[in-house]
Amino acid sequence: MKGKVAIVTGGTSGLGKGIVNLLVNQGVKVAFCSRTEQKGKKLEKELLAKGAGVFYSSVNVREEIQIDRFIEEVIDKFGKIDILFNNAAVFPATPFLEIKREEWDFVLEINLRGVFLFGQKVAKHMVENRIEGKIVNISSAGGKRARLNLSHYCSSKAAVNMLTRVMALELAQYNINVNALCPGIIETEGVLNNIKNEEDIKNHKEHLKFIPLKRLPGIEEVAQHAIYLASGKASYITGETFYVDGGYTAGLYYSEEGINE
Repeated sequence: MKGKVAIVTGGTSGLGKGIVNLLVNQGVKVAFCSRTEQKGKKLEKELLAKGAGVFYSSVNVREEIQIDRFIEEVIDKFGKIDILFNNAAVFPATPFLEIKREEWDFVLEINLRGVFLFGQKVAKHMVENRIEGKIVNISSAGGKRARLNLSHYCSSKAAVNMLTRVMALELAQYNINVNALCPGIIETEGVLNNIKNEEDIKNHKEHLKFIPLKRLPGIEEVAQHAIYLASGKASYITGETFYVDGGYTAGLYYSEEGINE
């Protein structure tokens, strides 16, 4: 992948940051964006000090004008775009009966419309320049298996999975591969910080019962699968949803007495 140019949305924390770091290690030029400018500039400075070819910009994926500006900046700086990781997302937890329309729209605009806008605009660049590109939409196990208080999040990710399939069908004629990566909960700093007391520990252990491998994955452990889908090794894979969730979506419940469906 050395010499390729990649965009990573939501690239300043969690899985997005993990993808950025792995790409840089493989010699990829990386343009990443987020709404957290302070964290973005800090990461950009750190990577530039290591000699990496990176570029950061503050972008709200709800704003089409900002997306257009960012894509133009990336092309001006690096000359092309070979790979897109649609990673930016939000997941507020709110009971179904309490979700206000503003919150519903906020989640769908970032998690779904942002993927659509970035995907369409980058795909047009690839088609116009005859680039055999890769698009990886970061979805979620929540797009297949429902979770309490996440009706907007789960709905958005299920839609991303279908959008991925349609994009793959339409872009195949241009040799552009489109796939979705669907992780479960990842052992990020944010997740670990939310385990603060005995009740949190209890809830965490309860969740692990639904994961056959009985643990959460590290960021790099998941990020490497995203990199694989963007590499030449996945040249014959398109329109797929890859679940990296330790068996969570297999539909098994591991209790102390055994395995139950």
